[in-house]
Amino acid sequence: MSEQKEVKSERGCLAWIAEKLDSLIAGQDAIMQQIEEIKQFIKGFAAQQNRELTVDDVKQALQAYEKDLVFSETDMSIIVKPDGYLGRDKFKSISSVLRSLQPATEYVSAGKESHFRVPKVKK
Repeated sequence: MSEQKEVKSERGCLAWIAEKLDSLIAGQDAIMQQIEEIKQFIKGFAAQQNRELTVDDVKQALQAYEKDLVFSETDMSIIVKPDGYLGRDKFKSISSVLRSLQPATEYVSAGKESHFRVPKVKK
């Protein structure tokens, strides 16, 4: 009778081990799926970081100020020109938004022709 109990407990132990292994394998599959999702996200993010900025990107970032600005572009840059006097606070806000979008943004002070020059390629 003790032999029969021992066989049952061995079977139970093996079943328990098999169940735990199945659980670990399922967990590993879930982890691998999450790693793949992270990898795809990073690839997409990197591709987005390397793409050129467009006038639409800049307009979208400056939606709140769009009526105060004139947008144009050259081969290498997007030009954002104030349509009139912006005032210190609005100027600082626009400058901050543009520099967060493209750190290499420059302000060209040229009287009535003053403008922000936003390189299309992120540096």
